[in-house]
Amino acid sequence: MDTTRMASPIELSRIAPVVDELASISANMSNFQSVAIMIDDVRCFLPENWETYRYPDISQLIDWAKQREFYWRIEHDIFIMKNRV
Repeated sequence: MDTTRMASPIELSRIAPVVDELASISANMSNFQSVAIMIDDVRCFLPENWETYRYPDISQLIDWAKQREFYWRIEHDIFIMKNRV
């Protein structure tokens, strides 16, 4: 990943609140057996769209899912993560 174009955590939370939202979900996951997360407009997270949208790189979403053993897929411009099939 090209870190020269990475925004700071403060910039990311202002531009794309998904960073803070995923942190909140992480902090509260023990309260739920099943968790499904859907993030629309996933195209905004693609590296080639950085200059237009300034969203975190999609690899951050994938890493978040992998670290928590979530299954993930993309359908119709929506990034879908679930901790159960």
